[in-house]
Amino acid sequence: MGGMHMLNKIKLINPRENEDIHLPPSTKAVKDIQISPCGRFTLLASLGKKLSILTMESNNIVMTYNLRVPAWSCSWDLNRPHYVYTGLQNGMLLVFDMRGTLYPLQSMTGPVPGPIHTMYSLAQSPVLGSNSQKLLTASSLGPCVWNIDAGKRPFLVPGFENQGVCTSLAYGPLSDDIVASYHPKSMKSNSTVNSQCIDPDSRVQLAVHGNR
Repeated sequence: MGGMHMLNKIKLINPRENEDIHLPPSTKAVKDIQISPCGRFTLLASLGKKLSILTMESNNIVMTYNLRVPAWSCSWDLNRPHYVYTGLQNGMLLVFDMRGTLYPLQSMTGPVPGPIHTMYSLAQSPVLGSNSQKLLTASSLGPCVWNIDAGKRPFLVPGFENQGVCTSLAYGPLSDDIVASYHPKSMKSNSTVNSQCIDPDSRVQLAVHGNR
């Protein structure tokens, strides 16, 4: 991001060949940016309470979803390319269909009323159980899995309970491994919240998690 309301597009083949993309002032700071699987569009989540779609060909915004609260994260659906997701500052997750209305198809409540700072769409896999669409997200509580099609409450990934405050999350789609970083939390315990979010039947494969 080249500035508060600007994106800088750089071609890795020729780093000197770059473009400045000016965004509307109402966009405010961009918290997350994701290129579509086809490479033609970019999804932007911003503190201006907007989820925007920008075309890579002309660098113009072609669609904007106006939200009630700031957006912190976003993701394209790997299985249904016309679906997009955004995680909000208040812990809500919204599902949009680019083919239809500007209003969300689904609005789901997260495990804690804080920002969803990271989001990954999970490709359908036997490791994850059914063929329903799932999302991997992270908030201060830690990494959670959402079953979008079932509309169920998200569950905390087993093995990540009571680690502290989650600050970042990485996901390896080829191995289905995840890595999360934490910093110590305050003396006030979140054990009650954690225990309510754990799904004992979860089959998400884990890698390493570390504190920092």
